[in-house]
Amino acid sequence: MKKVEEKTRNQVVPNFHHVATKTNAQTLWKNIEKMYLRKTTQNKTFIIRKLVNLKYKEWRSVEEHLSDFQDLVNQLVTVKLVLEDELQALIFLSSLPKSWKTLVVSLRNYGPNGQLTLFLVKDSMSNEESGRKDMGSSSSQSLVTDNKGRSKSRGQLSKAKDR
Repeated sequence: MKKVEEKTRNQVVPNFHHVATKTNAQTLWKNIEKMYLRKTTQNKTFIIRKLVNLKYKEWRSVEEHLSDFQDLVNQLVTVKLVLEDELQALIFLSSLPKSWKTLVVSLRNYGPNGQLTLFLVKDSMSNEESGRKDMGSSSSQSLVTDNKGRSKSRGQLSKAKDR
């Protein structure tokens, strides 16, 4: 019990003196925006860097990754930096690891009128994730297995022809 009380006493309590006297919700919100949503180049750079360096982790779901991505895009909007849909789609595709290479190449070649949309990428990724779950392995592993099987049967056919 004493440890809990000590922790409580030692915790840093946020200082709200800069907004405590505000009685109007609009002025309160403006003060909070000034403090936390500064539209500086430094903030923009920080968010862009996080967005570009965002990488999909195989153990996470596509939805979780998409949520992280969308959160960063929304942060950019709050600092008045809006990315076009196609650029968002391309950045999102670049966040995928090598195990998603087949999907990435397919989407790059598929884009209607030579342009990708974030909706198309999201939809394709969700479908790919479902397919991978159904198969129990990644599609790239399946392709390697299929190729090995074909090579063996082709080798056996050529041996049969030689006989």
